[in-house]
Amino acid sequence: YSLDEFGKARRSAVVRGFIDALTRGGPGGTPRPIELHSHDPLRYVGDMLAWLHQSSASEKEYLQSLVKNCSANVIQLEEILGNITEGVCTPFK
Repeated sequence: YSLDEFGKARRSAVVRGFIDALTRGGPGGTPRPIELHSHDPLRYVGDMLAWLHQSSASEKEYLQSLVKNCSANVIQLEEILGNITEGVCTPFK
């Protein structure tokens, strides 16, 4: 149950971060918003996928550090990570 709640909270944070990366960019405008490259489809999609890759790696590290002392048969990291990153699918479309 706790991991499900963690996943829900992180999913919201990841979606919010993705939308911010698309529209606002990083803190102080660096990096610039991904949408500035929407005229170049290859770069635009590449930047979105790069953001998702980095975010997925970070979320996996957060999750692993959270459950490092738990029994391996209780935890399904891939399923939880999938639920976290699945939230980005709608804005990505």
